[in-house]
Amino acid sequence: ASGPRVTLEGELAGSRLPDPGLRGTGIRVFDPVSGQEVASSRAYSVDLELRPLFEKRVVVERLRAEWMRFQAAGGRQVAVPSLELSGFEPGSETSISVGLGPFGEVDGNFTWYPERSGLDVSLSWSMPEREPVRLDGRFTYRADGAVFDGFRLAVAEQAVEGSGCFLSVPAPRLDVELEAGRLDLDRIQSALDFGAGGGDGLPIELNARLRAEELVRGGVEASGVVLEYGARPDCP
Repeated sequence: ASGPRVTLEGELAGSRLPDPGLRGTGIRVFDPVSGQEVASSRAYSVDLELRPLFEKRVVVERLRAEWMRFQAAGGRQVAVPSLELSGFEPGSETSISVGLGPFGEVDGNFTWYPERSGLDVSLSWSMPEREPVRLDGRFTYRADGAVFDGFRLAVAEQAVEGSGCFLSVPAPRLDVELEAGRLDLDRIQSALDFGAGGGDGLPIELNARLRAEELVRGGVEASGVVLEYGARPDCP
């Protein structure tokens, strides 16, 4: 699979030896299939490891982008104050740190497999006075979205496993099939401090099905529970 097209804009400064790298004020990333812009940043810096260059390999020692904007379907945008990668090379584990301002930080690692359009991720999202949320999984991206081959989501000692997909056309949609052993919804709500309104304000259509061996809600326990939200998940 071909990779994304990247253009550098604005002010640009480069260095060669002994520390090759680039500094600039504008970067744009385009989807290789649709040609549409999918990400941009107003400032960036890239430091490359020297030895791999002599082997005709590119290893990013450190990449930092400020105010990275990601373009989603329907014109929606998601912006993050800072994004930093270290040790980036296709097929190798890369460290990632994403600053979310008042919404905390996401830290962890991922491995990109361009030959199969895949990502293996292990991430943790933390906020002040909140229990961390952890995500581990394997994903395959494609022109119309991504397939979650398998993932595990954990918070407050509660965990669900599942699979699903995100589809960007004809309208953004997330379909997931989830399974859990014992699941305490009260602990999850307390840990994340959900606001009123539930999923009514979601910017995408959500279709979810959860099967739990035991479910606790409001002090009431039930066994063999199946919960559904939206339509039945259906990933093509």
